[in-house]
Amino acid sequence: MARAALTEPGHTGRVHALTGPERISARQQTAAIAEAIGRELSFNEIGHEEAHRRMTPFLGAQTAAAVLDLLGRDVNDELLKVRRTVEEITGSPGRTFRQWATENAAAFGAV
Repeated sequence: MARAALTEPGHTGRVHALTGPERISARQQTAAIAEAIGRELSFNEIGHEEAHRRMTPFLGAQTAAAVLDLLGRDVNDELLKVRRTVEEITGSPGRTFRQWATENAAAFGAV
């Protein structure tokens, strides 16, 4: 996708909204990574304030707040919309999260 946007005409000044080919929750992402690495993983949901407190030391308060706003409170149907942008630009469909997790299992400590 980045190669096409950087080397092909028609992308200057454009903003491309990117998603995978399906909506997937954080719980489903955790399950896909667990399957890819062959280990059981748990998923423990925490509140906005706790997440901000934990993220602030390595992201900074403003970036943590921005990330959490994108992932939580200010989410609307437009942000959750699945888009075909990757396929439209590259000619190939975007990969599912499960495919990505499988391809990158080593990064998660798979044996």
